Amino acid sequence: MSAANVQNVRSLESFQSRCVTYAEHLIQETDQLRMLVNRLRQRYADEWPRYWNAQIRLTERQLGEAKDRLQAKRAAVRAVDRLPASEEAAVVNRLERRLRSARQRAQQCKSVLVIMEKAIDDTLGPIADLAQHGEIQIPVAAHALRQLIDLLKRYLDAETPPSS
Repeated sequence: MSAANVQNVRSLESFQSRCVTYAEHLIQETDQLRMLVNRLRQRYADEWPRYWNAQIRLTERQLGEAKDRLQAKRAAVRAVDRLPASEEAAVVNRLERRLRSARQRAQQCKSVLVIMEKAIDDTLGPIADLAQHGEIQIPVAAHALRQLIDLLKRYLDAETPPSS
């Protein structure tokens, strides 16, 4: 039987220890990635559509009030009694543009959500793979390495002649 040529068991122990630390770090990082992805999903699925829908409601209300003011200025029976309504007309035009823009943004949110959901689903798979490495595969490998290191130490202890 040939003798083992083991130079440094401590380096194996250090590697095994670093594998355990890496697995713990990997678990933390994948948890943070999942939280980030879920925050992105929430932003695209809930927050932005809610914001733009609120902007639509607000602008519709403001537009209704502005049209009422414009109509009130134009409502005089005689032309000489009519007040200039150019400012009110400009406000109505600005609010109509804002309403169109808000509706476009709300629609864009729906389109972007479809794209984001696919990207999120495509991202969660690899994150789950990383998490599995950190939770299962690396700890199992580190445990197996620990057992091999222990066997190697016993082998070296058995091979080392006692000093007198």
